[in-house]
Amino acid sequence: MPRPEPLPRPEPLPLTTAREDNSPTAALRTQILSALEGWQLCRHLARRAKGATQRSLTHLATACHQDARSLAAAYFLLTGVRYWPVDALTSSGTPSLWSGLRRQHQREEDGERVYRRELAHTQNPTLLELYPQMIQGCQTRCRQLRILLEHSGM
Repeated sequence: MPRPEPLPRPEPLPLTTAREDNSPTAALRTQILSALEGWQLCRHLARRAKGATQRSLTHLATACHQDARSLAAAYFLLTGVRYWPVDALTSSGTPSLWSGLRRQHQREEDGERVYRRELAHTQNPTLLELYPQMIQGCQTRCRQLRILLEHSGM
């Protein structure tokens, strides 16, 4: 029986630093929104899951929400403006559980790359402390998502 072609990786999600005004605050706004989108996706997936998978996804959603809060706090420290764009979240339809886990894993990988790039270009002490924590969080969530897939009987 022929092996099915692997699914192509979708275009990277808009987490990145197309810095429209070439400032760290523009990147932070994008990162905050992306973290909130990850929170929303994990919450939707948790509603579809049961048992340990549901608990794990709820925990992942909480971690994404905490990342958004940390990024928003950094944004406030840099600008003096509160930025919390939950009203900008859109519902793009909830994918199947496996597709959603894959999508979130890709989001976390993309996030790690962005945080590494931003870390290399910042001089701000707040961001120098924050970005390594964000990188670690992305790595941890990637590992948790992979384990969820392994345990789901892939």
